[in-house]
Amino acid sequence: MQETTQANGGLTDDRLERVREGIRIQQELEHDREMLKRRLDDTLQRCASLQAELGAMQVAHARAMGEIESYRRERGATILLASHNMNEVERLCDRVIMLKRGRIEDDDTPAGLIARYGRSNLEEVFLDIARGTGEAREAAQ
Repeated sequence: MQETTQANGGLTDDRLERVREGIRIQQELEHDREMLKRRLDDTLQRCASLQAELGAMQVAHARAMGEIESYRRERGATILLASHNMNEVERLCDRVIMLKRGRIEDDDTPAGLIARYGRSNLEEVFLDIARGTGEAREAAQ
């Protein structure tokens, strides 16, 4: 049986060692928590900076798309637009060619594609083609 000593506050040596280990673990966890908090703060600052840059790019992109639309309308020009942004494609294009793995999957007006696939917008048509579902297309034909 281990003896308790006054110097150890009446704890056995074994119990004192466990208390010290618990304190050490608590200190390590506190250090880790502080380190993670600093990393999170740094990450949040970088995200805020990237978000500001993205906002500026979106404004520039919207301006460029407006210029393309004006140019096409004013000159009756044909513009080849390669995009995954189906909202823009639906708004800007009179004719859409859908590709998958470099091959033409479908070709029609935005309204024609939407009707053929039985969807409410070109984004849904794009997803049908990309996923290879095409069920609505087969049922509509």
